[in-house]
Amino acid sequence: ELYHMKLNGIEIPILPENLKEMIQMDNKKYDTFGKGERVLPGKEKLHTWAISSYFPRDGKVSPTRYKEDIEKIIGRTDEKEPQPIRPVRFALARELEDGTIIFSINTKVLIESIEWEDRKGEPGDLYYTIKLIEYKEFGTDVI
Repeated sequence: ELYHMKLNGIEIPILPENLKEMIQMDNKKYDTFGKGERVLPGKEKLHTWAISSYFPRDGKVSPTRYKEDIEKIIGRTDEKEPQPIRPVRFALARELEDGTIIFSINTKVLIESIEWEDRKGEPGDLYYTIKLIEYKEFGTDVI
């Protein structure tokens, strides 16, 4: 299997062992008089993903550089006023040796959170968890 992942053009060097994608529905539950609980089907909510892996100290790019590049995506700078974040492209493809795509994502997302972790006994490696949420533009459909 071939597996590729990019976040705003940044190639993720060590792919996560697991990729968690959450798809929820906005179903509404109601308690009806004398009939018990009922559910009204809702619409699909925004997809979310959680990516956990690490940037190795002996990779092509240093963990510090990856951290800086990802923090630039969320607008973390030395400026006193934080800037609003912008959507970024999340691309992931998993394919078989013959090129058959078995899983693919290519969508705009916002970064909800980033956790950095430095582990004792693994100097120089930088572990992370990034939580993403699907981004959809506000607007109405034109008929």
